[in-house]
Amino acid sequence: MAIWNNKKKGFLIYLSVFLTVSCGVKAPPLQPVLKLIPPVENLNFYQKGNSLLASISFPESYSDGTPLEIKKVRLHYKFYKSNKIIDSRRFLKESILEDFVLEERKNLVFKKEMKDFPGKFYISIFFWDSRGKRSPMSKIFEFDVKEPLKPPKNLEAKVEENGINLKWEAEKDKEKLGFFLYFSEGKEFKRVNQEPLLKNEFVFKDFTWDREYRFKVSSIYEKFYESNDSEEISIVPVDKFPPPPPQNLVAIPEEGFILLRWDKIEVGDLEKYNVYREEDGKRKLLTLNGTKSTEFEDRTGEKGKIYKYFVTAVDKKGNESLPSNSVEERFR
Repeated sequence: MAIWNNKKKGFLIYLSVFLTVSCGVKAPPLQPVLKLIPPVENLNFYQKGNSLLASISFPESYSDGTPLEIKKVRLHYKFYKSNKIIDSRRFLKESILEDFVLEERKNLVFKKEMKDFPGKFYISIFFWDSRGKRSPMSKIFEFDVKEPLKPPKNLEAKVEENGINLKWEAEKDKEKLGFFLYFSEGKEFKRVNQEPLLKNEFVFKDFTWDREYRFKVSSIYEKFYESNDSEEISIVPVDKFPPPPPQNLVAIPEEGFILLRWDKIEVGDLEKYNVYREEDGKRKLLTLNGTKSTEFEDRTGEKGKIYKYFVTAVDKKGNESLPSNSVEERFR
C-alpha cells in the first residue's frame, strides 16, 4: 500500500509539471483574412453604326466575400488605326482618361462615337470603393472597329390577312448578313426578334386592328456589328378581310317550314350569319339582324314553291364572306 501511494503521488507531481509547462506555449497566429479589391474582368464590346459601346461589369464583392460599393470609375482608352500590339506602359501614357461616378449600379455602358475606320480600340478600367481604395488595373481589353454597315433601305409594310408583311432591301455584297426588326406602338421601340433574321422579310402578327405601329430595321454582322437603323415607317392596320364562307349547308323540308343547317365557323371575330333565299332570280335576306345559330327555319315560303338558299358569315367589322354552297328545296 505504501508503494502504491508513492507511485500515485509521483504521477500527480509529473502531471502538474507537464500542464504548467504546456500552458506557456503559444499557438501559431491565425492568418488575417485579406479584404482585397478585385479588378474588372468582364467587358463586352458592340458596334452600332459609328457608335462603339463597351458594357462594363464590375465585381460585386471583395476577396473576403463582403459587398463592394463602387463610387468612382476611371477609364483609359485609345483608338489606333494600326493593329500592332501595344504594351501597358505605352497605353497608359498615350490613353485618354475619363472619370464616371457610379450611382448604385453594378455596370456601366461607355459610348464612343468613332470617326476613323477600321482600327483597334483599347480600354482599361480602374475604380475606387467607398473607402477611397483603388482597384488594380484591369487587363487591356481590345476590339476591332470596322467600317459601319449600311442600314437597310426601302422598308415597306402591307397589311394582309395573315399579318403585317414587312420587306426591305439590304447590302448585296455582304454575306452572312442578318437583320433586327424593331416596332413601336407608343414612344419606345422594342426588338421583335432575339436572333437575327436571315431573310429580308417578316410577317408581324402580334398587333391590334386600328392601332398605329411604327417599324424600323437594322443589319447585323458577326454578332457584334450592327448598322444604324433604317428610316421608320408607320401603318395603321385596318381589318378588311372577311371570314371564310360557311360550309356544308343542307336543307331539310318539314311540314310548314324548311330547316337549314351548316357548319360552325371557327374564327375569333365572328359576329353573325346571314341567311338568304332566292326566288325567280331575286335575293331576299331572311335574317334582318343576322343569327348566331347554325340553324334556321324558313316559315315564310309558299306551299309548293321551290326555293334556293345560301348563307354568309359576317365579322365584327362588318366584313361579309362569300356565299356558302347553295341548296334548293320545295316548300311543303
